[in-house]
Amino acid sequence: MFALPDFLAENKYQDIKSPVNTPLQKAFNIDVPAFVWALTQPDRVGHMHRYMEAEQQGMRPWFDAYPMDERVRDLEPQQVLFVDVGGGLGHQAVALKKQLPEVHNPAIVQDLHVEASDFIQRPGVEFMKFDFFQPQVVQGIFT
Repeated sequence: MFALPDFLAENKYQDIKSPVNTPLQKAFNIDVPAFVWALTQPDRVGHMHRYMEAEQQGMRPWFDAYPMDERVRDLEPQQVLFVDVGGGLGHQAVALKKQLPEVHNPAIVQDLHVEASDFIQRPGVEFMKFDFFQPQVVQGIFT
């Protein structure tokens, strides 16, 4: 049986630096990173997506604290507005596009598993299958 204190002691209470040596691998007796394993667990991933959406309910979005109006003012038409790496169902991108309906630059949601029927559909939000352990492929993002 897995016990977190045992895992911590075995690793001398050091920070986790390997995606294949975490409590998840020990608890489920697996040897792949959590996100790779999650793709084989559709029920659990569905619960995670619903949790991520519910967790944000009633909270101010991150872009309320960031000067988005100022930052998007001079975007070129070919520039991407926002890339949400590991963005799940696209909650953040959809909320940002609702906040900035006059900005026509796309928001891109990247995740390991892309099933178009799972995502929140909104004009200006694009979904891209992407292994976020690899170098970023989207260029031209405002800085």
